[in-house]
Amino acid sequence: MHKPTAKTRGQVIDLARIGTPQETIALVLDINRETLTKYYRDELDLSKVQADAQVVSSLFQNAISGNVAAQIFWCKTRLGWKETQV
Repeated sequence: MHKPTAKTRGQVIDLARIGTPQETIALVLDINRETLTKYYRDELDLSKVQADAQVVSSLFQNAISGNVAAQIFWCKTRLGWKETQV
């Protein structure tokens, strides 16, 4: 029977954050996918959200500190701005 540890939880978080498929994460831990989802549901669900939040926070910090490319990207994706030709 599988027993999660701090080390395996950390591995799941690290792999899930970068988008590793669950089948691959299970392979790394030498368990099946069902066991992975049974014992690591929270890590699998929250890792992507946390990683995305970290990247968006970094983008936001770049935009407000004057990075024009980040500002343009933010305006296009968040505000619906677009470049038009007349």
